[in-house]
Amino acid sequence: MKTLDTEKIRGLIMKKKMVYVASLFLLIIAMMYVLNTKKTTRTPLEEYVYNVNDFQSIQAAITYVSKKSGGKIYFPPNKYEIKEELDIREGVELIGAGRNQTTISVSTPSGYLNREGSAVKFSDIKVNGKVRNCLNSPISPEDFGALGDAKTDDSLAFQNAANSGNGSVLELEEGKRYLIKDTVTIDIEKIKMINGNNSYLVLEEDIIGLKLLGSKETKGASPNSEQNNLIAEKEFMPIVSNLQIYSKSDSYVGTGIQAEGTFGLIIKNNHLYNLKTGIEFIGYNRNVIIENNQIWNIRNYGIHWNKVNLHQQIIENNHISFTKKNLFFEDSDVHNIHIIGNDLEGGGGEQEGNENSIHFLLTDNSLGDMSQIQIIGNSIEEHLAATSSLIKFENHTDDTSKMQIIEITGNELSGSKSNAIEFWNSSNVTINGNNFYGNQDDNIKILHKATGFNIMGNSFSGNLEAASNKGFLFLKSGLEVNNIIIYANTIDNLHGPVIQMKDNPDDPNAKFRGRLFIDGMNISNNIFTIAEDYQSNGEYLVDIEAHSIAGLVYTNNQLKGCSTCENGTRITANSINHSIINKNMIYNVKEGANKYKLPESTQDVIVSENR
Repeated sequence: MKTLDTEKIRGLIMKKKMVYVASLFLLIIAMMYVLNTKKTTRTPLEEYVYNVNDFQSIQAAITYVSKKSGGKIYFPPNKYEIKEELDIREGVELIGAGRNQTTISVSTPSGYLNREGSAVKFSDIKVNGKVRNCLNSPISPEDFGALGDAKTDDSLAFQNAANSGNGSVLELEEGKRYLIKDTVTIDIEKIKMINGNNSYLVLEEDIIGLKLLGSKETKGASPNSEQNNLIAEKEFMPIVSNLQIYSKSDSYVGTGIQAEGTFGLIIKNNHLYNLKTGIEFIGYNRNVIIENNQIWNIRNYGIHWNKVNLHQQIIENNHISFTKKNLFFEDSDVHNIHIIGNDLEGGGGEQEGNENSIHFLLTDNSLGDMSQIQIIGNSIEEHLAATSSLIKFENHTDDTSKMQIIEITGNELSGSKSNAIEFWNSSNVTINGNNFYGNQDDNIKILHKATGFNIMGNSFSGNLEAASNKGFLFLKSGLEVNNIIIYANTIDNLHGPVIQMKDNPDDPNAKFRGRLFIDGMNISNNIFTIAEDYQSNGEYLVDIEAHSIAGLVYTNNQLKGCSTCENGTRITANSINHSIINKNMIYNVKEGANKYKLPESTQDVIVSENR
């Protein structure tokens, strides 16, 4: 039996211990190496990022991460001052501690955080300064120091947020009230959408709250235009939605939104109130949609087209009330205008009173035209507040082609102290299927030149509040009026002459002064009813007086007068030819009344069967 060699066993055990100790030593060295080279930390979200405090400077951290093909840099809670513009490369994201614990204060000479050509993406950091080419979407004004407490001026924070965009969304915080003391200009290429989330912009001064600025500087929307294609790629269809803009109580200052140079702008679901003007367009714009907005209690204009060149526009499903003018098109070149399904009411901006609901104005000096205007399916009423016509087409030139192609269909027009619709020097007009109710003066007033009017299938009646509803149609002109059709209208409960057409010998403007020439007019199949309580002063209920009449057809009209009505229909001119006046009926007038004063029948004029 062999004995154990204890010395040999003791030697083997010692060797194993030495190997174990050496291995442990090497493991410790390896761990220390890893810890000293990777320099990682953890954010509250347990995500591994680079810690800015582990570098000599913020720029050093950004440069290091850029060389690693991007990454995230964590800024622990602190206030960091940036005195020189940072060079931030693609793929680098700056992360703060959230809850306003991390603030970057920019004090560079330019005021910008980053250099030209670089881009920034950050989260949970408040930046007090400007940022170039921000990759955040959405961008929040709170990221740039906005408080939204209605006391602190947030104009600069808003402007810095807007300047930082890169085709971004500007997202506002629900319920916040941002005090704006200086106009915030939105470059459409940088900010493509403003989502208000039912937040508020509060104005104290007579400024523009939001100015939407695009690069459209020429006419037209053709896809064959190089400029239009460039704009369409970078700027087309900016959107402003779900935002409330107002001035402090009873101040009535400021313009809510102004747009210039935009292409495809959409303004929807906003509330604009207690302002001087709600929305204003200037310069060149194209393809605008304004829908589902509340514009209320405005001193001057709900929407103002202010010497603008704007074609293709839809104004739909808005409520606009208590304004001086709901919609005002002033000395502008505007075409393809669709005003559809809106509730337009007066009452007046409280201190100014109401003038018109819709006003198209071209002065002598205007360079533009207004055409292709559709006013369809609106409720337009003034509660006896309007001092002028509900809808007014006022062309001070004698060129009717400058205000033409107008369709007014399926509207309710009521409660004007003056006229319902008024035209100056207009052509190619259709007024069809509307309901006129309780307007105090004549429902339709036509002054100066008129060509191509079709007035048919409308209903007119009185008895709204204190309205007297004096007449159906008043026409006064010292020029030529031609191609007019007045057909199948029902006129009820009037307190004045149904139709008056007269010369204009004393107009203050010499170019409109003169005698009335009628060439081509058809008035037929209408029912005219005078209110029984009307106190006639001997005027004719239908009175057409002209210097010359040619091509008049007045036939199959029914006129019911009143117990004091002494005179019925008068049609007279120095010369009349190629005309037919027959099969008309007048009844319910004063006993012995003079029903008709008409020209004699000739070979050229047929006058017969009038009762």
